[in-house]
Amino acid sequence: MKILPAENFAYYRQYPKAKVHKHECFRGTAIALVQSATTSHLQEDRERVMNPMVDAEVLTVKEVSDLLRAHPATVYRLIRQGKIPSFQIGTDWRFLKHRLVRWMAEQSMDAPQ
Repeated sequence: MKILPAENFAYYRQYPKAKVHKHECFRGTAIALVQSATTSHLQEDRERVMNPMVDAEVLTVKEVSDLLRAHPATVYRLIRQGKIPSFQIGTDWRFLKHRLVRWMAEQSMDAPQ
């Protein structure tokens, strides 16, 4: 079995920040890069789970109405009915984009075809 050098490995080109694995026997090989890249992605996912606000984009009613292509009064009606995921800061309503995208996907799945 021939071990390819790290420079020839496509995964390395996809993830250029991948570091070489600790084990000396894998140094400079594709195996080291895959293990390192996989480990770093798992670490990022763990951080995202531990701190969900890392990538959280917060939207206003105006931004949500633009996203949904609906009038702001419609957005307020959905809030009042409890049909759209939202939270209040003082008197203003805010939306987490990732929850809103999930809600839109669920709504489209429930729609009759």
